[in-house]
Amino acid sequence: RWLAFDGSRWLCQLTECLGQSKGMLQLIDGSCVSPDASRQRWKAWDGKRWDDQPTLRCEAHSDESLRRARVPPPALLLQCSSTLELDTAAACLGWYRLSDKRLCEWADLPPEASDKLPRLAQCPVWVHAVHEDRWISCSDSGWWAQEKRNLGASVGWLQLPCLSSPSPPVSAQVWKMWDGR
Repeated sequence: RWLAFDGSRWLCQLTECLGQSKGMLQLIDGSCVSPDASRQRWKAWDGKRWDDQPTLRCEAHSDESLRRARVPPPALLLQCSSTLELDTAAACLGWYRLSDKRLCEWADLPPEASDKLPRLAQCPVWVHAVHEDRWISCSDSGWWAQEKRNLGASVGWLQLPCLSSPSPPVSAQVWKMWDGR
């Protein structure tokens, strides 16, 4: 399911309806840049007509609400305000999408890892939108931008040394370029 803007309204749609004026929910407010900013009422399609939904609201989650809910964001943008020295690290920048699998399903973790490190085993993972060999996952030393074969290991091009954060955007730490030491 998608939340998409068609130029005059926001629609909750199935993938096959993207780009069409079809959906299960709609918010007619062409002036808002984001549906959470609108004061208009959502409407639901009942098969024949659009019905007002006075109690339905769209809320944008802040970093603080994500931190409290411990919910990983569906997408991450890794960006840098200066030039990175290594081309491989620079190729880590950009958009990442949340994988539908947790770290324990992707990485070659030993069976006892799930018992000893339940947080690590259930860690969310993101894959780069363009470079499918770039991933973001956690290890016992923080978050890493790394190759798929290194998922769960403390190795990669960029490291966010934060063990307490449920996902990178809610960390107060700064990403570091890994120098191999």
